[in-house]
Amino acid sequence: MPTLKDVAAIAKVSTATASLALSGKGRISQDVIARVLHAAEKLGYKKKPTYRKYLKNSRTIAFLHLVYFPITWMFERGFIIQTEKSLLENNYYPILINISQHTTYNEIFNSILQSGAKGVFSIHYGHMELFDALEEIGIPVVIINDSSYQDRFNSVLVDDFQGAYEGTLHLIRNGHKRINYIQFDAVEFDNVDLPNCYSDRFVGFKKALDENGITFFDSHKIQIESQNFEKTVDRLKSVFAAPSPPTAFFVQDDHLASCVYAGLNEMGLKVPDDVSLVAPGDVLDYSLPFMPSISTMRIDSTMMAKLACDLMISRVEKPAKELHVLKVKQQLVQRRSVRKID
Repeated sequence: MPTLKDVAAIAKVSTATASLALSGKGRISQDVIARVLHAAEKLGYKKKPTYRKYLKNSRTIAFLHLVYFPITWMFERGFIIQTEKSLLENNYYPILINISQHTTYNEIFNSILQSGAKGVFSIHYGHMELFDALEEIGIPVVIINDSSYQDRFNSVLVDDFQGAYEGTLHLIRNGHKRINYIQFDAVEFDNVDLPNCYSDRFVGFKKALDENGITFFDSHKIQIESQNFEKTVDRLKSVFAAPSPPTAFFVQDDHLASCVYAGLNEMGLKVPDDVSLVAPGDVLDYSLPFMPSISTMRIDSTMMAKLACDLMISRVEKPAKELHVLKVKQQLVQRRSVRKID
């Protein structure tokens, strides 16, 4: 039997574009739609039967959770709790489907079908072929916090570009010009694609520097292996051994910032007296007395959960062709990690 991939190959478009053209979704040109329809007719392609009628009485919504990213769990946990509350208020019942980087497409697809889920949230995890297949059989997908798919699937996102941009401006407005960017070392995520939020944050950071005439060199991007404290301290020592060490760090998220904070303390450096810190996230529990005080760009997981839940329920109860992408702005939370300098 011909597949969607076969149709896409004949029409010379991506699988995602072929799916959108056949379903009438997205902003696809009439020329592309005509090519896809012609290819489908030529091959005798027929869309997979919808499962919606079999799920008529289902009230289950599934969450796909990639367990490979322990650093994202603090955000995901808060989001899932808030979304569960909203779903239960609307008589829907959430289930969590844990997956790893080794879980196959078929295993995930079958787990979703066996769960009887009427809709699927995917948090920090992307698989275009899987999402296309689910949408094709009538199971709507809402992507959480991965901007890679915002032109193809309904998504609820944090505006990571804006958050990093404004967080960096906060450092600049406090007189900092020697600002380094700290990110996770790639070895921590071997063979796994990071969500786009991490690249979006660097772009926002760099734009704030460029607009204020601050030169940024490749050596100013620091990679930290957060799971190895000795290596973290060694890397920070090499940074401060340079002729003009930074007065501030913009860190990829506040979990990593807490590791940097501890490393600086180990070196005898104080935050913010010796170096200032800002990080997106605000996922640590800052009410705890032992938690380092870090100025953050807070992600409103409660707002995200409400938007995601409303979007999912509207798609489950009344299927629509429109594509919606909702972004939540990050808010600066000033604590005691930024010093004003002349």
